[in-house]
Amino acid sequence: MISAPFQCDCCWFVNLSKREPSNASESDHRLLGYIRRINLDMFWSSEGSTVGHSLGNLRKAARMSTLLNLAPHHVPRGPWPVGDNLGFQVAIEMVRASQEKGRNSVEYVQFDTVRKIRSCYTNAYESSPAAVLELISFKGDFEKTLPLF
Repeated sequence: MISAPFQCDCCWFVNLSKREPSNASESDHRLLGYIRRINLDMFWSSEGSTVGHSLGNLRKAARMSTLLNLAPHHVPRGPWPVGDNLGFQVAIEMVRASQEKGRNSVEYVQFDTVRKIRSCYTNAYESSPAAVLELISFKGDFEKTLPLF
């Protein structure tokens, strides 16, 4: 959990659907399956050595604090706010879209096609009032934000 924003499957279900999953609902079971896939993908998206180095450095930092008679700094791991502030639903949409019939295969769509879902959300958000207020709408070369004035 030090390298991925993990929440359990049921917590993500509540965050996305604003209700508990129903054992009798086939669509709830399907959504829980996609949530599990995204949760696992988050863990496997980091190199093992990166996670290992992060853990080692956190342990080293705690040891340094202890040597200085300071309480080790603990990064809060929750509780998470209710809602989807990480783009989890977009990730689910991308995984589901990847299972459609593609141009080159009847079994899946290639990632370069599926990633356009993420791009369209990014473009839509960057043109929204929230993005303008956060000063991320006017980007120049290499994703640098341009000054408004």
